[in-house]
Amino acid sequence: MDRSANQAGRAVHLPPLMLPTSGGGGGDPPKPRRKRRRRHRSNGAPNPVVVDGAKAVWQRMRRLEDDKVADAVPEPSEEQRKQVIQDAKALLKSAELREAQIQRLTEHYRDFVAGVKPKTDAWRAVHKYVHEGQSYFNEYLEWKDDNNGYGGDITKYQEEETHSDSDDAEDGYDNDDLGYIDEGDEGDWVVWGRPERQVFALYSLFKSAPTLSAPTVVLHSTKSKFDLPHGPKEEDSNTYATRNAWMPTPGRAYLNKTFVSTSLAPLNDFLSAGPDPQPKLSEFYARRNFEWGCCMCAIIVDPGVPTIPIFMENKDDARYRWDHYAFDWHGFYGEEQELLLPPGLLYVFLGTQKVTVVDEKATRIMEREEKHHFNVFFYRAMLPPGA
Repeated sequence: MDRSANQAGRAVHLPPLMLPTSGGGGGDPPKPRRKRRRRHRSNGAPNPVVVDGAKAVWQRMRRLEDDKVADAVPEPSEEQRKQVIQDAKALLKSAELREAQIQRLTEHYRDFVAGVKPKTDAWRAVHKYVHEGQSYFNEYLEWKDDNNGYGGDITKYQEEETHSDSDDAEDGYDNDDLGYIDEGDEGDWVVWGRPERQVFALYSLFKSAPTLSAPTVVLHSTKSKFDLPHGPKEEDSNTYATRNAWMPTPGRAYLNKTFVSTSLAPLNDFLSAGPDPQPKLSEFYARRNFEWGCCMCAIIVDPGVPTIPIFMENKDDARYRWDHYAFDWHGFYGEEQELLLPPGLLYVFLGTQKVTVVDEKATRIMEREEKHHFNVFFYRAMLPPGA
């Protein structure tokens, strides 16, 4: 889910104003005013430890590719794939099962979420991911030096090609008392500059997150077949002979090197209809693409996979009065009920099946029952062997 947000500046804390006393001879002499600390512009480079940490994450994705970890996953039988799909469909069509799953996750992650304090790098990494765009995070992880122009060094590429907007201007966003996100930090914190700090912080949060205790069914939607979890490329279908090469093979595992946004919301939340305010998730689903719409995925996530429950509240209560945009790590997007998956998972394609639901909004508008048929791509998400 790509988002854009206003750039936040660095905080400047002003000293109390010291006024001289009036009159000629009485009282203590006035104390000199402290000078305002000058703002020093950085060159946009994050802390070297952070740069090395983000680079290590990028290198891990390359090692997983080179080791061909997806090839080591045994293919499930057709009967096994069908059974997993049927179990997932039962949850997708049952409000009771879906709510029970959300309650289980809420209880499982309550202490973890409470421990991610507002204004820490971890909290802000989630906020940045939701509001300023996942592409800035994922483009870093997927970068390849195709022409060997940088010696295969992601840091060299960032140093030479990416500028930071962190310190470009002193403006009205400098006052952190109003709850804006940047808090006098050196280097990049705005994701359209160098991304190492937020990539490192978000990935590190997964390292401390609890793992799932049971299989969990989530939804992932995209308006393009080239954004499906198995990672097809546009060149896979640029000729007559390869026009269907984007379609995944049932039973095969695919490595995904990106953070993947998923949702615990019902399928109806992806449907738009009429003049009413539309659900936020509907902007990620094209209901009239292909025969039944493109593209809805149901992902069954294995136990043992760490996730970040962005759907849960994590408010910065001290800032709520001043900045409604920054008060929660999911901000205005809580209704998306997001559960974030880490990079480096394997997605085993199980097959496609039609899932039909009553279109609640269209039914209300038309005053008769209307149905929508989702052509759902089913995947199993799992850790690489030995991880």
